[in-house]
Amino acid sequence: MSKIVGAVIPVLCCLFVGPNPGARMMKVVSANYPASVIQNHLQAVYDLRESGAVGPRSSITKVLGRTPFPANCGRFENGIVAITSSCTLSNWDFTGATIAFSVEGSSTAVTIQDSLFSLTCGSKTPIYGIEISDTETMPIVHLSHDKFQGNRCNDNDAWSAAYYVRAGASLVIDHSLLLDLPFDVGKCTNSSLTMTSNYIRAYGWNANADADALQSISCVADIDGNFFDISDGAPLSLAHNFPGTPANSAIFDTLDVPSTQNGALRLTNNIFYGYGLYGRTCCSNTNSAANGLPFNVILGCNNHTVLDSVFTLSETIENNVIQKGNQGYYVSGGNLRSTACIASWARNIDYDTSRIIPEPRF
Repeated sequence: MSKIVGAVIPVLCCLFVGPNPGARMMKVVSANYPASVIQNHLQAVYDLRESGAVGPRSSITKVLGRTPFPANCGRFENGIVAITSSCTLSNWDFTGATIAFSVEGSSTAVTIQDSLFSLTCGSKTPIYGIEISDTETMPIVHLSHDKFQGNRCNDNDAWSAAYYVRAGASLVIDHSLLLDLPFDVGKCTNSSLTMTSNYIRAYGWNANADADALQSISCVADIDGNFFDISDGAPLSLAHNFPGTPANSAIFDTLDVPSTQNGALRLTNNIFYGYGLYGRTCCSNTNSAANGLPFNVILGCNNHTVLDSVFTLSETIENNVIQKGNQGYYVSGGNLRSTACIASWARNIDYDTSRIIPEPRF
């Protein structure tokens, strides 16, 4: 297929809302798709951004503090939601969870759908939007058609991350919105994570630059068919002139002190859009590059602090459309080598030029 460099092509077609064309719900969408998106057949993923074809499917009908929390699920009291039994929660507004929201318990399987997790700026101690953890019982959580609304709060007075899955737990997130988070969007440590057909819009990550759209530490992660929108309005003219270190990352895949298992990252059929002009003061007044922070699209094969770790990382990175961050498409850290870490790198396309991105060599 010939490439049209830098072109935008008007298209009218039938799209299937899902991780790949041909999946599930069909709808007709008229949009101007970048040539790179067409080249990788990711129109359905692009449509997540343009049409908002994710998030709650129906109105919120239950509000913490006003609606009795179902006793068969767990409890809500004094700003704490603790889910300890298998159940399904639908159409909830969980904004009232101001201290903790956790899932635990023996073999607990929980589905949360069509619900809202939201921050009120200036009124919360930093917590996780939802934390799935239990060192012995390994709960399983499915989030579907939910919305995590960060509201561009200050990172010192807001969620530490929208979600945190750890200690052998499992989390599946599909068809959900994760918007305007002030710190990490999500964390996965020594657990499993599946993300499919979500729209992730990151905002002014914290001023120390230690924030990621996904922080993966020895995580088994399958990230397929998502749109990572991480530009925050930064103009192309400022894309390659940033101070500060270390850099933020859309994907940070690493081994670290908490590692207790091998990590495996499957990153396929995603769109990574944005130049990464970040920091609390980013873009607010002067739109100056001096307010920005460096940005990596993928910081992988990274032995963060455990340079002699016995654990390994394996990364499959295929069929993604990537807009180059000011630090590059892919940066390695630590002492891991691509020949040992990158299991497959194929059909990854530059968002702006539609050119194939060569496999990293380091």
